[in-house]
Amino acid sequence: MGKKYDIPETKPQMADEPVVAYTVKPMPLHLDITLEDNAMVADIKKAIKMIKGIASVRTLPVKQDNVITPSLARKIEKARKDYAEGRYTECKTKEELEAFLEAL
Repeated sequence: MGKKYDIPETKPQMADEPVVAYTVKPMPLHLDITLEDNAMVADIKKAIKMIKGIASVRTLPVKQDNVITPSLARKIEKARKDYAEGRYTECKTKEELEAFLEAL
């Protein structure tokens, strides 16, 4: 986790030294919003800009993540092993597939 506040180091003060005060400023945050309907982008951007404290609003394309995680790799390997050992259901027609899925 990153540092939330930038607070300068202080040294112990002697009784006759003036008191020094620091203003603690939180670091800016980034909010990520994914929209299902691109037609909403303009209205959403206008609404967000009206909120006090918003520094900027940008539109970025969603990056497709095609990374196979270790968990997904294990599931793929198990499915391949099940298939090789004959542990699967074969459906040759659309009707067979629909009947199989309805039975689940």
